[in-house]
Amino acid sequence: MEAITTNDQIILSVKTVMKDAPSILASNKMSVEKASNAAKSVLDTIEASGMSDQLDVECNTLLVKLRKTQSKINEQRSPITQLLSAISKEFTSLEKELDPKNTEGVYYPIQQKRNEWAAHKAEIQRKKEEEARRKAEINQERIDVKTQITTTVTGFFSDHLAAQKAVLNDLFEAITLDSVIEDEEKIKAFSEIYDVNHILYLTYSIPFRLIDNEEYKSIDQGVRNSLYPKFKEDYAIAIKEYKADLVDKVPSKISELEEMAKANDEDQKRLAKEAAERKAAEE
Repeated sequence: MEAITTNDQIILSVKTVMKDAPSILASNKMSVEKASNAAKSVLDTIEASGMSDQLDVECNTLLVKLRKTQSKINEQRSPITQLLSAISKEFTSLEKELDPKNTEGVYYPIQQKRNEWAAHKAEIQRKKEEEARRKAEINQERIDVKTQITTTVTGFFSDHLAAQKAVLNDLFEAITLDSVIEDEEKIKAFSEIYDVNHILYLTYSIPFRLIDNEEYKSIDQGVRNSLYPKFKEDYAIAIKEYKADLVDKVPSKISELEEMAKANDEDQKRLAKEAAERKAAEE
């Protein structure tokens, strides 16, 4: 046989007790009305004729009856109100089980799991965004490092080309009437080949923070390798054109030297000054 639960007991009590509740309430109401009428009658008598020993006895008798009536009503009411209290308690107990604030109910732990899941997803999203930001910063640093290396290497090449032109110009300026043929040949024989060692052994330092040293070396080497063909072509063209320009000036250089050789000291100074000014202008 199955055990009777608290809910079953309450239901049975409701059926039993509450069945008689209306008649009990009506009976108690009638008893209170009779008691009130009796009390009013005694008070009216006392008010009209004044208090006496006989009325005192009647008052005592009435009070005894009132206490008995009150006790009777209490006894009849108690099972009903106790049952109502039990029913109310049962309802509130059921509601409490579903109360979101009740940590021991069924609602709270489910909501906690949802909160934990939401926090978990938020953390995953935060990590994704952080990783995306980190990758973007790394990619930007790669671009910046490559740009700076390109600018630096190009600057070194420009300086190197200018220095080699200066060497050629020095050869031109060193021409004398006695060595003009040899000096002109030196200019013509000046190499138009860009020495790969120049770009290979350049030393400089470009700051980096996010990429590692190996990646920096890879970017650096990639820039040098990509620029070498262009530098080689530019160098050859520039040196060839500059050599041709200098060779074209050799006849005028010879004329200038011959004129200076024939001139007196004052004219030689003037011609030397003019030559220096032309050189400065060309440079």
